Amino acid sequence: MPVTTTDLGTGVMNRQQANRFIQMVQEQAVLLKKCRVLPVNHPKGQIDKIGVASRILRSPAEGETVTSEASVTIGSVNYDTVKVMLKYGITNEAIEDNIERENLANTIAKIMAQQFSVDLEDLAINADTATDAANPDYDFLKIDDGWIKQGATGTHTYDHGGATINKDLFSQLIRTLPNKYRRPGLVWIMSPDQLEAFKDYLTNRATAAGDALLISDKEVMPRGFPVITPPKWPDDQVWLTIPQNLIVVIQRNITVRKTTSSDEVIDKDLYAKYAMTARVDFIIEEKDAIARAINIAAP
Repeated sequence: MPVTTTDLGTGVMNRQQANRFIQMVQEQAVLLKKCRVLPVNHPKGQIDKIGVASRILRSPAEGETVTSEASVTIGSVNYDTVKVMLKYGITNEAIEDNIERENLANTIAKIMAQQFSVDLEDLAINADTATDAANPDYDFLKIDDGWIKQGATGTHTYDHGGATINKDLFSQLIRTLPNKYRRPGLVWIMSPDQLEAFKDYLTNRATAAGDALLISDKEVMPRGFPVITPPKWPDDQVWLTIPQNLIVVIQRNITVRKTTSSDEVIDKDLYAKYAMTARVDFIIEEKDAIARAINIAAP
């Protein structure tokens, strides 16, 4: 979906522009395509979650009704957005020397919107407000707490003991997930390198499946569930969950500002300076519906 400076607008995006931008963000990333991206109108709020108890069917006698009623549990998950900003400038030389001329601004707008998507997925996964200030990515990672940080508590954990990835990991992880969540729609989430390591493990086994994978490089679906490989997913963890359980909250009040007359524009002889601002948060709807394997050897 092409993005232009006209699409982004100047100032606060209207609802149509904001929804288009949020859709683009979701489509550009790997995990965000599958997880839940939720546009909201307020910086803080709650997301309702509805649960139904298991084994609620009953058999009434002829002409009678059942005496018990199914219980519905309504809970909520809080979100609290934080501001993120992407700033960039375009030099006059870039415009003058490029074959696209002023159309170059649209090309750069598309690239920056795509980078916003890539960074947003990275943040959703790895952000940690407790990041050490000595970390070279401190200013990026400290923005919020992502799913890896949140999933460290309240989820079901299997420790792989520093071993390399193998078929036992997937068997153990399925057993770790409560029965009520073992249903169609589950996915494995792992790093691209760990998926390649598992493929190597399969092809090294003297089986028909391993031979077929070596020849065709067909899709690997451990235990029948598909694999999602976000580029920034950590190597030492594999998750099993429904991707819609992972939520990115984006406030629709997205702004894009352009200036051609600031002191910096004049001093640096820029064509224009742009700033894109949004408010986001990352939440897990149901931690109980996540099984995660940790302490996996580097591929």
